[in-house]
Amino acid sequence: MDGTYVFYVTAVEYGKQYLQVDIVLNSVSKVRTMGFSDASHQTGTNMVVLNLQKGDSVWVMYNTGTGYWTQTVPATTFTGFLIG
Repeated sequence: MDGTYVFYVTAVEYGKQYLQVDIVLNSVSKVRTMGFSDASHQTGTNMVVLNLQKGDSVWVMYNTGTGYWTQTVPATTFTGFLIG
């Protein structure tokens, strides 16, 4: 449905490995989050507000890096919601 949406990503790099992921709208990267390799399990977060029309696609894309971390309770997450 048309409207203004908020999207949020949290990515946790694994074992001192570099990680970058993007929030993408219709194949165009809008924001990027990074976890650097200085220490294990660095967390990168980012948020974007997008005006969408019915049929638009939003997803998280792996950009570069060598690993992310998660467990039975998710630590690497992506969420979005419609504003009012």
